[in-house]
Amino acid sequence: MAIRPELRNELFNLSPEERQMLAEELYESLVDDPLEPEWEKAWSQEITQRVQEIVDGSVVLVDVDEVHAELRAELHDSTR
Repeated sequence: MAIRPELRNELFNLSPEERQMLAEELYESLVDDPLEPEWEKAWSQEITQRVQEIVDGSVVLVDVDEVHAELRAELHDSTR
């Protein structure tokens, strides 16, 4: 089912904050079951660890544009 162009235009005319709220509501409507508590805890610990690694400087952050460029180059090379 396609989204009517008028509705699409109306949605894109929402403020960034309104679009974010809508996106979150739409995402939540797709998730059948909430995460089980042990999964929620595990993800929370993983996020905390990753943030700490960034703060400590023990990981090297790579700009997403660089990653995309490298992937495109690899894909280009592999098709030859």
